[in-house]
Amino acid sequence: MEEKKTVLAEEGDNLGSVIKHLIDFDAQQRAVISAALDEREAKRKGLEQERVEIDKKYMLRADRALESLQIKENEKAEKEINALQNAAAKNIAELEKKAEENGDFWIEEIFKRTISDN
Repeated sequence: MEEKKTVLAEEGDNLGSVIKHLIDFDAQQRAVISAALDEREAKRKGLEQERVEIDKKYMLRADRALESLQIKENEKAEKEINALQNAAAKNIAELEKKAEENGDFWIEEIFKRTISDN
């Protein structure tokens, strides 16, 4: 019977050792999983920060391109306005010259036509 108790005690010790080993292994695996989850979260936050920085970088580029385009378009519009103003001034000067040269003739012509129609 002693031998049976010794065998049972040894089996109990072995079973206890296996259970302890399984519990330790479980704890180690939980630690590994926890570390992996923490690393994944840290990488996710890092990637999110990179995305924000890339967004800022491209928005800054877009703003600069828009400012440059706006300056170019404003310069182009100013040139067109100046060209139109110069053309209008030239046309007005020509009309004033013609009015000065032909004013008397036009008045006489209008007078003749007005009288002859009545």
